[in-house]
Amino acid sequence: MWGVYHHFGGRAVTIGVTGGWVYTHRVRSIC
Repeated sequence: MWGVYHHFGGRAVTIGVTGGWVYTHRVRSIC
C-alpha cells in the first residue's frame, strides 16, 4: 500500500484515505 502511495507521488494521500483505498484497489486490479 505504501509503495503505491509513493508511486503516485503522494497524489492518493491528497485525495484522502478513503479515496486512496479505492484508488489502490483499482490500481492493483488493473495491474
